[in-house]
Amino acid sequence: MNIFKNYFKIVRNHKFSVLLYTIIFLSISIFFLNSNSSNTDADYSEVKNNVYIEDRSNSQISKALVDYIGKREKIVSDLDKENLDDELFYRTIDAIIMIPEDFENTKEIAYKSSPQSMYSFLVKQRVNEYIDKFDKYSKNGYSLEESIKYANSDLDKTIKVQKINDLKQSNGDESASRFYFNFVSYPLLSQILLAVTLVMSSYYKETVNKRQRVSPVSEKRTNLILTLGHLVFGIIFWILYLLICIVLVKDFEFNQVFLLAALNSFVFMISAVTLSMLVGKLFQDSNSLSVVINVLVLGSSFLSGVFVPMEFLGESTLKLARIFPNYYYILNNSLIDQGKKLSELIPNILILLGFSLVFVVLTNVVKKPITKNEE
Repeated sequence: MNIFKNYFKIVRNHKFSVLLYTIIFLSISIFFLNSNSSNTDADYSEVKNNVYIEDRSNSQISKALVDYIGKREKIVSDLDKENLDDELFYRTIDAIIMIPEDFENTKEIAYKSSPQSMYSFLVKQRVNEYIDKFDKYSKNGYSLEESIKYANSDLDKTIKVQKINDLKQSNGDESASRFYFNFVSYPLLSQILLAVTLVMSSYYKETVNKRQRVSPVSEKRTNLILTLGHLVFGIIFWILYLLICIVLVKDFEFNQVFLLAALNSFVFMISAVTLSMLVGKLFQDSNSLSVVINVLVLGSSFLSGVFVPMEFLGESTLKLARIFPNYYYILNNSLIDQGKKLSELIPNILILLGFSLVFVVLTNVVKKPITKNEE
């Protein structure tokens, strides 16, 4: 019982370091969950600039170019030609296009833009786009009319922009739940690694180790009580993050999605505890532990889809991520978000439990640590 009490006494002495991850997690989660809900109905629209055009060529191609610009920009015509520079300065217009008389031969224009306009560069980009497209058809033997027709046809094609969440059949609550449970693996793994390795490092100190050898409590019993302490610590924070989910996620429902995500996170918590025990056995001094924890947590989180969704990660990255338990945990969250049942999550749950078993075996097999605490 004394060992169990000492376990949480050691954790309390480092409570600020442990709880710091929760504070960071809460801050980021509140920000992203609120921003996601506030931008749900946001639409994407093309930017239109105010453009003044003077067509001195008055040719078929120049008229086609003016018509094309008119579809993309707002053409302003009722301006005094003598004061066009002032109009640019005061942002009445964003750009001026002068089409010279020999435009049909040179395909060159005179262009001015307002230095204060953020999007005026798009005007010149669109003009160049049209001229380049026309030139390609013209140089390949098409007539003037055909070149204009096909250039317009190509450039009139539009791309529909749609958010990934809208492409899924799942509703907004499930997507918010997926984001939350994906991200929760970062503080959960960080805190478990920190607490478990701190406690193990304290018990591996030379002076403490010598006292343990002469105490009436056997080494096996000590390790068993410490393991129980690790699990209790992990369960406490697992429950904490479930409660935070209930509070943070808007329109929360105690449904199958939540229950499956909770089960998945519980299995991940067990793998995090066993991994922490192995790390604590291999690295026993505080300096090496801090480096290993940071590299392990951040590396596995970035590769496995905690910070960046799996949909945006390359195949080689995801193949490398398979060596971490996080990958299978995040993969299950994705399946839950798609409405999959428990039977389809079992393979990844078994892999997570397999990781836990391997970590436990390695912890017991390792006799000599890589770095030792000599204090």
